[in-house]
Amino acid sequence: MRRPGGFVKEFALLLMAALCLKAQAPVQLGTAASFAVLAGSTVTNTGATVVNGNLGLSPGSSVTGFPPGVVINGSEYVAVPVAAQAQIDLTSAYNSAVGRTCPGTNVLPGDIGGTVVTPGVYCNSTSVGITGTVTLSGNSSSVFIFQIGSTLTTAGNSVVLLSGGVLASNVFWQVGTSATLGTNTTFAGTIMAQDSITVDTGAALNGRALARTGAVSLADNAMTIPSASITVVCSYPSGQVGVPYSSSLVATGGAAPYAYTIPAGSLPPGLTLNVSTGAITGTPTAAGSFSDTSRVVDSLGASSTSGCGITIVPAAAPGAPLSLTCASSSGLVGQLYISSMVASGGTAPYTYSISSGSLPPGLTLDPSTGAISGTPAASGSFSYTSGVVDSLGASSTGNCGPLMISAAGPATPAPPSLILVLLALALAAAYMERDWLVRLFGRS
Repeated sequence: MRRPGGFVKEFALLLMAALCLKAQAPVQLGTAASFAVLAGSTVTNTGATVVNGNLGLSPGSSVTGFPPGVVINGSEYVAVPVAAQAQIDLTSAYNSAVGRTCPGTNVLPGDIGGTVVTPGVYCNSTSVGITGTVTLSGNSSSVFIFQIGSTLTTAGNSVVLLSGGVLASNVFWQVGTSATLGTNTTFAGTIMAQDSITVDTGAALNGRALARTGAVSLADNAMTIPSASITVVCSYPSGQVGVPYSSSLVATGGAAPYAYTIPAGSLPPGLTLNVSTGAITGTPTAAGSFSDTSRVVDSLGASSTSGCGITIVPAAAPGAPLSLTCASSSGLVGQLYISSMVASGGTAPYTYSISSGSLPPGLTLDPSTGAISGTPAASGSFSYTSGVVDSLGASSTGNCGPLMISAAGPATPAPPSLILVLLALALAAAYMERDWLVRLFGRS
């Protein structure tokens, strides 16, 4: 028969065990946390890369490939104090990750593809590869730190899968030399490399690529800094008829895995969405501005939408006169918008402007790429006249709009009933283990 107060004591033991088994603390990134890309020597890009967050370089001064790459919800900081401070904070974060204690039971094999990893600190004194899928299983408080002595390399089409609510913001990869993400890899977490980071064609990163001394090299990538709340970032905003297009919607926050849909509007003809990965690929067959609402739903039913658009210009013709195609024409208040006005013909590079009218509050134009991005702050109908000038001084204008911004409801949280069920299951599991805890701590 249970003695009076026995249950209270056992509950206290459970609470004590929970406190003693406190999770590993996340690595503090300081100002480097706002950078999706940070390098020491150079940043290079080829193709349709979207960087959601800041792009920085210090002490180097050469950033190439932007445009055609675009930076949204952030700025480029090249050889300026902001980037220098981010590098200082990256060094502190790198050293913090190196200094975490790695238990002898947590030594990683040479390839962790096909494995399930639970929270903790893991290490390999040489190199680590990922072939296929590695699953990081835990919850929203779980922290994963990987200490890799030399290189990190993923094979093509490999996946870092977050399971049980694990957040990309709590995953850290400390790499002693260089990291390479293979073609079409889907990766999660912050990479902190001593030397360089190469992100091959089509790879998507829900995290950060932070290189201390070397280069960050990009090619047709989707890069987004992690978010705690579920968010979906639009794909690259422009393409051309007859030229293969490859980009991705990228979800961050919430509880992976994710499911992607386009509930309103449409992709350009010839392009298709992979509902599991968010990849949008194909060869456009028609020119025009195509607006869509992109939506992501996580494994607990939470969802978020963004107003996206892809502008497709006609096939290039030698000697064609300069012309301008407007950005997409719809968005949602409070939801990320990205599209682009696109020039064709003339002689690149181009400079874009808005000569009259205005964009909706919260949206800005990048004059070097034509990208229009931001989060609309007010609903309404907004018309504007856009312009482009090529490198020889030729110009073209377009009467764009109306850009219709509609009111939107908040992101859908996970169903309360499901959260309660999961909490009840966790409490039941803990109570079922009470005898083990009593034996561990003793009973008076």
